[in-house]
Amino acid sequence: MSKFIELTHAFRDEWAEEGEQEKEIAFSFAKPSTEQIKRLQQGASKNAIQAQRDLLIFTVLPEQKEELKEVLDAYPLLGTTFITRIMKSLGVDATGN
Repeated sequence: MSKFIELTHAFRDEWAEEGEQEKEIAFSFAKPSTEQIKRLQQGASKNAIQAQRDLLIFTVLPEQKEELKEVLDAYPLLGTTFITRIMKSLGVDATGN
């Protein structure tokens, strides 16, 4: 069984209705395999946002998969935030090294 880590992100959605602007999102992810990271790298040259989304959906806690899809539909660039945190946990710095 995979170990999952919870990642959270809080931000202010300036376009949301008054009183609904403060957002805090949390999902739990498994460690991506070497093959999954290779697919992310290969797909990123064609469509980085889709490649990130695919990796996140594949590694998220199964019972959170549909909620993650909805959140990524509403906030497509949020995937970059979670991918960056996952990659840092794997030893990649902000420059990709």
